[in-house]
Amino acid sequence: IYFMATHGLPATTHIPRDEGLCASAVRTSSPYVVRDATSDPRTANNRFVRTHRVRFYACAPIVTFDGHS
Repeated sequence: IYFMATHGLPATTHIPRDEGLCASAVRTSSPYVVRDATSDPRTANNRFVRTHRVRFYACAPIVTFDGHS
């Protein structure tokens, strides 16, 4: 996962996909919005939610012509 812009997170340019919130987007076929990441089972245990206090998250899968997310 490459960060194009951040605010309030550690100065880093990328992290492994399994550490980020977008891993759940890759596993779904439609966009979704998490209004409170602390109570959503897809995001509640993520370190960005627990440590960096991320609360809102929105995602949409990007799929290639040959079906790869």
